[in-house]
Amino acid sequence: AVLGGSVRGNIQIDGRRTDAPTVRLQADAQGLDLPKLAAAAGVTREIRGGKVRANIDISGRGTTPHRVASTMSGTMVVVSGPATLARATTQGESAASQVAGALDPFRTVDAATELRCAVVRLPLANGVARVDRSIAIETGKIDASASGTLDFRDETLDLSVQPQVRAGIQFDVSQLAGLVRIRGRFDKPAVAIDAAQSAQLIAKLGVLGAKGG
Repeated sequence: AVLGGSVRGNIQIDGRRTDAPTVRLQADAQGLDLPKLAAAAGVTREIRGGKVRANIDISGRGTTPHRVASTMSGTMVVVSGPATLARATTQGESAASQVAGALDPFRTVDAATELRCAVVRLPLANGVARVDRSIAIETGKIDASASGTLDFRDETLDLSVQPQVRAGIQFDVSQLAGLVRIRGRFDKPAVAIDAAQSAQLIAKLGVLGAKGG
């Protein structure tokens, strides 16, 4: 029992190669509390509700956790159900806060964000996860997905996030980014806006508005 839910798993270690033992981890988590997970990740935003399930099946070689992570292959899947995220007054400094902020352009405007679903699926090969829209979030106002890489060898990420506002939602187009780039170290990523893509999107929306679309 952990974090309001449960985890079952097993770990196998083959130590016949003492310089690089093989490690395999399989785990299945159910009913974990999203607020507790977020707090552990450094997210200070108030969260109400949200249950998380996860499935991990990875293997790697090495004598330290970092070495195992830098060689691991397999799959990690994490799925969160519905939750309410209170208004964010400031942008947090943690990696999780930076990514969450990039995915939620209404975070400092609305009283709360209604999270419908969030999914993270990492297909790993030799310490690198190549993501093709398998990190995604759905709220009452936006959908967003990410593509790019997470490199556990040097603990860096490079993700492009594409937010899409749901039909019928009223918003200030100047506040919407067409493309958000998240890159850098896991513990301190940099979040930047692709100005060219955002300008193109704002211009496109302006034309649609003029035509009544």
